[in-house]
Amino acid sequence: MSSPSRTVRGPRLALPKPVTVAAAVVVLPALMAVLAVALTMLTRMLVEREQEPALHWPTFWVWFVLCTGGIAVPMIVAEIRRDPDSRHPTPPAGSRLTLTVQEEEAGPVTRVALAVPGTPAVSTLVRAHELAAADVGLMEQLTSGTSGLGTSRGDTHELNAAGLALLASSTGTFRDILSELVWRARHEPLDEDGTGSEVDAADLAPPAADAQDRVDVFNDPHLAVPKGPGHRRVQLVTWTLIGLYAVAVVSLLVWRGVSDSGTGPDIDDYDWAMNVGGTTILLGPFVIWGAFGVLNYVRAREAQGGRRAVAARAWADFWFFGFCSALVMVFIGLVAAAGVWIGTDGFVPTLIALAVTGLFVAVARWCHQRRRAWSTIPR
Repeated sequence: MSSPSRTVRGPRLALPKPVTVAAAVVVLPALMAVLAVALTMLTRMLVEREQEPALHWPTFWVWFVLCTGGIAVPMIVAEIRRDPDSRHPTPPAGSRLTLTVQEEEAGPVTRVALAVPGTPAVSTLVRAHELAAADVGLMEQLTSGTSGLGTSRGDTHELNAAGLALLASSTGTFRDILSELVWRARHEPLDEDGTGSEVDAADLAPPAADAQDRVDVFNDPHLAVPKGPGHRRVQLVTWTLIGLYAVAVVSLLVWRGVSDSGTGPDIDDYDWAMNVGGTTILLGPFVIWGAFGVLNYVRAREAQGGRRAVAARAWADFWFFGFCSALVMVFIGLVAAAGVWIGTDGFVPTLIALAVTGLFVAVARWCHQRRRAWSTIPR
């Protein structure tokens, strides 16, 4: 019998940090100039109540400075300060990682335990439905006693340096779990005897209601939310919608180009094509955006059966998506109100548009409050 492959993949390809910083310095100011032009034209349209105002350079420079200082500069600074591998840190030398395969009523469960010298030992449970397709072959390699990636003692498998390198460079759930354990080992306090306490299923019980020490799960980049089967099905539907929308838009553009060249049937002669095309282009993005909302909701519902921090992070992500969606609708409402102000006489239509926009402001505020409630949990 041939032994499994012992090939250890290298780190993922990534641009050097100086290149990404230089690209940000070059690209972001250009994007801010385009945004400043758009805001300048919008400002002049509102002031002059004209649909095609002339470009006003003083207004442009004011907007360019505001956009650059408020958007581009913070993004460039964040890119300069970014840890090149902050998302997936590598376990330090001397780390011990064990995989223990257990059986529960709901199915097989893998306990992943990491011990880093000088830090608390941490562990978490990974259930079968949380694994991605890339994790199946990886587990077969890591748990094989002949692969040379570690040692096996019954259902417990301890990885050596090659096994850790393979796990750290893999794709799927296990790499995210390893990153989470590395981050927790660096940040969780030691017990009085100098050891760390492991996290078990009993830790899912909520702590005392009056606990004052809270942990921020929303801003933790190493807290992985596994993808369940429902999430993967909705994700497939979402990408299918995106593909159908792209095909519809390209088809309409090709038909328009052919009809304008006089070599094919004129699209303007087919009312159904114009109606279907216009409806698809206008409503398609909202349908796709709604599918992403359903995707976040399913992700949060499936995460409720896992660790408390993971479940809280999933719901915080869901409400943050709702907050961003409401802000997008506020922006669209303001643009619509500006168009009504420019294209109609009187104040009533504009006030109605602003009132509808105000409703989305209230929705955004409510979603923000819900996100804050789920973002921090008692330690």
